[in-house]
Amino acid sequence: MLFTNPIKAKMIGGKRVWKGLTAVLQPKFLAKITIAVALLLGSAVTSHAQFGQGLFWTHNGSWMTIYKTGSDIAVEYQQPRNGLPIGPNTTLFYGTIRGNHISGTAHTFRRGCPEAPYRVSGRLKENGSVKSIVLGGAAPVRNGCKVTGYTKRSSNARLVFRFAGTGD
Repeated sequence: MLFTNPIKAKMIGGKRVWKGLTAVLQPKFLAKITIAVALLLGSAVTSHAQFGQGLFWTHNGSWMTIYKTGSDIAVEYQQPRNGLPIGPNTTLFYGTIRGNHISGTAHTFRRGCPEAPYRVSGRLKENGSVKSIVLGGAAPVRNGCKVTGYTKRSSNARLVFRFAGTGD
């Protein structure tokens, strides 16, 4: 299982916020920065730094990057599908991974509204060459921008990330 190692996370308002790679991948820093990409379930290490050269995961038509440091894990949009009200480097999920179990906070997005966080948990799955992460939890129900409840019947209640390979 392949993950890109994040540069850092920082605390904002008591929450961990994972910062995207764009802040550090400015031209003057590119020659100095190498981001290690580790094989979680093996020992191979590769260095890839950005979308188009790195590791690809897919989620509902979007290209994603999964960052892992120790037991911390985050999923970030690299190329959101058309129609999503977000841009590249937006964090969809952050949490922890212990063995194959993953838990943490996912977010839903609506144009003109703040993101709505919710708790999810699930597993890292491997079936031969097919690798995926499946997370689930009751997703926010909104009336306009206001969260009015949570349901497991929402399309956001089940998040599936499929490993798509490297961009080399």
